[in-house]
Amino acid sequence: MNLRNIVWVGLATVSLFNSCTSKEDRIENVQEKVLDVKEDLKKAQEEFIAESEKRIEENRIKIDELRIKIANSDIKLREEYLIRVNKLEQKNTELKTKLKEYKEEGKEKWEEFKREFNYDMDELGKALKDLVIDNKK
Repeated sequence: MNLRNIVWVGLATVSLFNSCTSKEDRIENVQEKVLDVKEDLKKAQEEFIAESEKRIEENRIKIDELRIKIANSDIKLREEYLIRVNKLEQKNTELKTKLKEYKEEGKEKWEEFKREFNYDMDELGKALKDLVIDNKK
């Protein structure tokens, strides 16, 4: 069989397949794929939200630990540290609210939300890590 015949047989096969597959079947196939994509996105969102809630709770614990350190220390700048910890706690609460109030608006909006949220979470984590309480008088 030469190349021309192979191409012709291939085209005939595709045409035959397309004619055998009804328009309704193709539409149903596309609809199933769309549902699968939506389901995958929903699952990814649920996993992201669960992980984010865990990170928010870990931040809350770190904030509580910092409050205890401040309360039990003889540092001169106790009030300044408390102000900084309060700001970090407020940011953590804002992130929790932002996560809770997120409304599904499609994949592009989700990706943008996720990117911004992760950035804010990372910045808060760095700030918590960088807040070192020195117990020197």
